[in-house]
Amino acid sequence: MKHPPGKVYDPPLRKPPPELVEAFTQNGELDLEFWYWNFKNYHHVTLFNKTFIDTLIKNDKNKKMIGAYGHESAGLKELLQKYAAELNGKSGIVIGTQHPWVEVMLLNVGVNHVTTVDYNTITIEHPNISVISVTNLAEKNLDGRFQPADFAVSFSSIEHAGLGRYGDPLNPYGDLESAAQTWCMLKPGGLFFLGVPANFGKRKGKIRFNGDRIYGEARLEHLTANFLELERRPFEYDSIITLRKPLSD
Repeated sequence: MKHPPGKVYDPPLRKPPPELVEAFTQNGELDLEFWYWNFKNYHHVTLFNKTFIDTLIKNDKNKKMIGAYGHESAGLKELLQKYAAELNGKSGIVIGTQHPWVEVMLLNVGVNHVTTVDYNTITIEHPNISVISVTNLAEKNLDGRFQPADFAVSFSSIEHAGLGRYGDPLNPYGDLESAAQTWCMLKPGGLFFLGVPANFGKRKGKIRFNGDRIYGEARLEHLTANFLELERRPFEYDSIITLRKPLSD
């Protein structure tokens, strides 16, 4: 996490280097297509003040849609409500955010504290939400200061890892490493709500370089390795898989 492998390209590459094509396509188990993005210098919103967060909390409680993904956002909320008894009073992490709607949904199902993990420097002004950079989180893990999380949520994030569209290092295994890092940060028995584009039941997936990955079973079995799969919710784009870290290795 602290020193991710791979080279950073500026601007991001439009095609994977020839010597990495087999690795990016998992030896042909992902079809290679092209969907180019350059978010290296994209200016994200960096401050979400308490008034904004309080409004989101109120709107979510009043059953107004606060997520940016329509049915997928509603599906995640249903899952969080389903597991509310396990989440109540707990602390966990949200991996990647451009808008803190996931964090707000978690607070509204009874979560005590949410830590948002992101490469960007952002501020979320709420006493029950904190933000940490990936680098600082890695340092806390290395020196033993990190307290394992009760749960983790990643929605529309991991499928981009390692493709370079955000100025991140090019890494064919970036998504698999992100999922493995999440496993390491969870307590035994911890829940992981994973939202990624997926075609359940189909062996082959695709990589749309440098935009994203759409997962087939050949890649999903690596992405979710070592987790127990509890259920799947298919949606038009970002489907949701509910996973659990086993109580023992």
